[in-house]
This record gives sequence, C-alpha cells and structure tokens, in this order.
Amino acid sequence: MIARNPEAELVALIDVKPFEQLKLEVFNAPHFHDLDSFFAAGIACDVINIASPNGFHAQQALHCLSEKKTRSNRKTDVTH
Repeated sequence: MIARNPEAELVALIDVKPFEQLKLEVFNAPHFHDLDSFFAAGIACDVINIASPNGFHAQQALHCLSEKKTRSNRKTDVTH
C-alpha cells in the first residue's frame, strides 16, 4: 500500500517481534516494539496502519486517537 503510493512514506515499523525475525530490512525505517515507544520518539506521521490481530484494534486505535493520529485498519485504505 505504501510502496504503491508515491506520496506515501514509511516512517516506522511497530511490532512486538524482534526486527531480525520480521525480515523487513528492505524498509529503511526505525523499528519499535510498541506504540508507546514510537510516540515517545516523536516521529511525525499522518496515518498509523493497524495490522495487528483484530482483538487489539480497538485498544490500539484509541491509543492512536489519544495521540491525535489518524488510524487505518484496512489494508486497502489510502489516505492522502
């Protein structure tokens, strides 16, 4: 989704797994283990794409909204 949009930029990856296990070295973006550490880093972003298991979506979306971030949880969403 991000790679297909020339106006989009991946600014961070957030996953509980160690970065080495994700095999995402091709992306030149910092890795965080949770939303708290991402927000504490002060990285500017316009959208957070939530791709965690469905049971976490509500809690994570509310956390993003409390940080004044737009969120997307559908793989087909594109925000300009």
